[in-house]
Amino acid sequence: MNPTANNPSPPAGFTFFRNARGVFDCPVDGCGKSYKQPESLKYHISRSHVFPQDPQHSIVQTTTQSTPQYAPGGSPSPTLQTIQLSPNIATGGPSNMAMGRRGSQIHKVSATTSRTPSPLSQSQPLSIPHDDSSSEQQNWSQSITWPAPTVAFLKTLIIKHGLLGMAQTIAELAKLKAIFRDFYQKVDFPTYKPPHEDERLWLLFKSKVNDIQVEMFKNGEIYMAKSDLKFSKLSQSTLPANTPKTTTPPTTPTIPSDQHLESLRLWHSLDGNAQARLFRDQLRTSKNAQSLIYEWEEYCAEDRRKERTSENVLEQPNHEARIPSSFANHPIDSQVITPLETPPPPQPSKPSDLKSLIESRLRESDLKRQRAKEAEKALEEATASKKVRLELHDSISLHSSTSKT
Repeated sequence: MNPTANNPSPPAGFTFFRNARGVFDCPVDGCGKSYKQPESLKYHISRSHVFPQDPQHSIVQTTTQSTPQYAPGGSPSPTLQTIQLSPNIATGGPSNMAMGRRGSQIHKVSATTSRTPSPLSQSQPLSIPHDDSSSEQQNWSQSITWPAPTVAFLKTLIIKHGLLGMAQTIAELAKLKAIFRDFYQKVDFPTYKPPHEDERLWLLFKSKVNDIQVEMFKNGEIYMAKSDLKFSKLSQSTLPANTPKTTTPPTTPTIPSDQHLESLRLWHSLDGNAQARLFRDQLRTSKNAQSLIYEWEEYCAEDRRKERTSENVLEQPNHEARIPSSFANHPIDSQVITPLETPPPPQPSKPSDLKSLIESRLRESDLKRQRAKEAEKALEEATASKKVRLELHDSISLHSSTSKT
């Protein structure tokens, strides 16, 4: 409506409120326009309705509204944690109250409750800065500070629904709507909860989801495949640390079962020669011979350290005898400090002779085959001798029976 004349009876002030459909109606008589945001309604009034006095100077005064923090008395009840995206806007004639500054804050209110806290329960105030431009021409979502728990919750939803990039297809748009539905249902709101179809809440949500996806792509949690984006199996936060491997295994082995105890008792019951033969067989038939070599090198190093310690103890009296008597009288000067000798680095183990190892294995296999042939031959001889004895016994018994007859 574009009137050519001034409104004969302009109201002293405007009161903006939402109707049953969740939109703001124009308060001017005869105008049936409705807008989702109060800024759009304000722009409509300033452009479509003409008054003798500019409403911007007579009734509009920016005020900041805040939500008081309180704890209700009586039985404790949970206090909601919210985002107030569209605050109530009221104007008054005498008090010159007008449309409030467009902004929203998350107020943290402590409450005694057994319910699981929402992702925004430990967050800092989330505010939308004031901007005089229209909501269609501003990028106000970039200046909002999101708390870390809320970002983590949104990231969990993105991974759960598998939305890797900006929603472009019908399936990806369905995933984005499912994420928004879970976000809207599981996040608590304070005194005012915007409707599910609120445009500013939807724009704020899409902008933050896009920022999280870009951050995940930079961190390597999302990588570019040949034809599509894919999640990495292990993100950088879950990658194992590069711990250096020890040069020697632990010198104290762990005995997990009684079977190992029986083997240990059998080892202690053997004599020195039997233990040497068993150790030789272990080196040649071990599944990990390098570990046994490491153990032996560790034992040799400990034995050398003990020998050096004993030699230093034996040489100590002779060294003290060579000290002059003038120094021996003083208790501090008479002490002789001998620096500890660092053991030489272990020599690299010599590579095993593959040819000799193969020859030894061949000799062992030939010996086994020879012993098997000897045992088979002895069994055949025993069977043949037994058969001969049986035949001789049968012939003797037959001869005795015929002689009697």
